[in-house]
Amino acid sequence: MNWLAGFHAVEEALTAGRALDRIVIARGRHGERVERVAQLAKSRHVPVRFEDRAQVDRLAGTREHQGIAALAAAQPALALAAVGLISENE
Repeated sequence: MNWLAGFHAVEEALTAGRALDRIVIARGRHGERVERVAQLAKSRHVPVRFEDRAQVDRLAGTREHQGIAALAAAQPALALAAVGLISENE
């Protein structure tokens, strides 16, 4: 799983339209930044959950997450032909 940690990483991913499975915010976090992320997430249909800070620590794999983390959506595997490693006729 690929977790993004911190406000800058999560906001940038949302702004760039990166596919996210969910955003997790530590309970007790509030303010303009939290509201901005929540509104961006809502506009992009990304679920937001509020969890205990220890759970956010565990999910993000670090305590340096500013109380917010996002799980990047899995990317589909490309066929070898799609990246030019083999020809479609092989």
